[in-house]
Amino acid sequence: MINYTKILFPVDIHKKNFLRIVPHVKAIAERFGSEVHLVYVARTNEYYQENKCTAGESKSECGQVISQAVDEFVQKHCSSLSEPKVVVLEGEPDVELLAYIKKTNINLVMMATRGRSPLGKALLGSVAGSLASNAPVPIFIVRPDKNK
Repeated sequence: MINYTKILFPVDIHKKNFLRIVPHVKAIAERFGSEVHLVYVARTNEYYQENKCTAGESKSECGQVISQAVDEFVQKHCSSLSEPKVVVLEGEPDVELLAYIKKTNINLVMMATRGRSPLGKALLGSVAGSLASNAPVPIFIVRPDKNK
């Protein structure tokens, strides 16, 4: 019998494309009584730039700024999820997410794509594509609504 006890829900706090998937995550989590792991991965090379950390701040201080931004984002956009486990990682998203899946025994990944063109994916890569090709668990992917 299929039973999704741990769901990985990767988010990008700088994009709102994933909001369409929140009701799906909630429905699956409620159906299976799943623990939702809401994970944000700060890219190493963008760690300071994206999160408005100043050059004078230590990595630890910047990490606190990022954690606070993620918590605020979760409260604003994911309040319908029942007590997600919020995790902030640093590195390349696909690498860190694949390691997290194995480390925490995740058994379903639910995520949204950015909706980029095939050329954009080829030039910039695709976290969703990488996870779909390499994750040892099922992947549930929702496209963003291009009309909104």
